[in-house]
Amino acid sequence: MPKSDNKKNLKYVEAFYGANGQAYGEPADYTWHQFILTKELQDKEDSLGKEHAELSDTLHKLALTYFAQGEFGQAEEHWQRAHELQESNLVKDDPSLLETKRCLAILIYFPLKKEGEAEKMLREIGERNKIFLAETLNDLSAIYVQQKEFAKAVKFYGQALEIWQTELGAEHIAIPDMLDNLASLHYHQGDLAQAQSLSKKALDLAQKVLGADHPGTTKINSNYAIMNKTGFAGGTN
Repeated sequence: MPKSDNKKNLKYVEAFYGANGQAYGEPADYTWHQFILTKELQDKEDSLGKEHAELSDTLHKLALTYFAQGEFGQAEEHWQRAHELQESNLVKDDPSLLETKRCLAILIYFPLKKEGEAEKMLREIGERNKIFLAETLNDLSAIYVQQKEFAKAVKFYGQALEIWQTELGAEHIAIPDMLDNLASLHYHQGDLAQAQSLSKKALDLAQKVLGADHPGTTKINSNYAIMNKTGFAGGTN
């Protein structure tokens, strides 16, 4: 992989860690883990065979070490292998299998511009667990927020919100905060009218389902008041 590509990949890695509130170390910090996990994988292959289901956990961990170093090709190879083993040995909605699909979609296929493969994984996740899909889209949105690509963040968070509203109900107590987050994203994208509209909708719903004195309502009310002035600096959760 060209060094320029690796540097670009590392920016995505740093955004991923930032979106999860984690401090990201230098690529060299992960080489020891890679060495240990490679030996663990070899030992499992020797004792269990290369097609055994128990290899998938080590493959997943090893893929993460490659991802952390910006080596997306190696990460993809190991996640793909884990995915094949899990598809053959686990039930379709097993959390480990869904997590592998999530990693392939948002950590490999989207940053490598493999949109077709990414969308295929997202469809498969949605067919098996819609809430997990919403959480995956939320994670993807958070990565793009870290990169200040707000148009993409709005797109994926909007899709997540639609699923949450359908699955949880349009007046679920979690929805006001989600609407408030989307309002903030629209603001940072530069769409003030849509941001204000969503913020008002979030406030009205919060007052209805949470009550005027609820801390969540107070937060949304504060964001709404500031958003209607210059210098709004709301955030997403």
